[in-house]
Amino acid sequence: MSADVLQHLETLLLRDPPPEQLTLQATLILSHASQADFAGLYIGNADTHTFHTVHQDPELSTAILSYLEHRSRSPTPLARKALANAQPIFVNNYKDHPDARGAAIHLGINTAAYLPLGHHSGLTFIATVIRASTTPTLAHNSPWTENQQTLMRAVAHKVQAALARSSSDVGPSPSSETD
Repeated sequence: MSADVLQHLETLLLRDPPPEQLTLQATLILSHASQADFAGLYIGNADTHTFHTVHQDPELSTAILSYLEHRSRSPTPLARKALANAQPIFVNNYKDHPDARGAAIHLGINTAAYLPLGHHSGLTFIATVIRASTTPTLAHNSPWTENQQTLMRAVAHKVQAALARSSSDVGPSPSSETD
């Protein structure tokens, strides 16, 4: 599976999509690779941000969806911490994490991953991947496997590198000479 995921990402990178499209597609790839129930992408700067739901399991409860959409108004403390440290955060037992939210625990969120995907043109991109116990598709009480974490880190790293290359290609436009 991991070879397929990385090949899919490489194919995407070869197309050189704009940063927002790249990060949205990478978040979708992350959601499938991690067998997530929900995945979203924060895009923003210090003043404003948007949140895009990229994947949601059809079996996910409307209560969880409502909660996640409400929480998406600003990055969670864990998403901000992942960004500040420029490192993914994997929460294997959400209810025992010190930054866990009581409502999220009550709704059945079990595991979460927060993956900084990089910066471009003053914007920051953070993927959020969540599994909950309310969906019957997997035994979602299990932690992220080492393979899933390695794969998600690899995807995030490749996207970060692509955004960094793209940012370095965006330089000042040449000034026009006048006679």
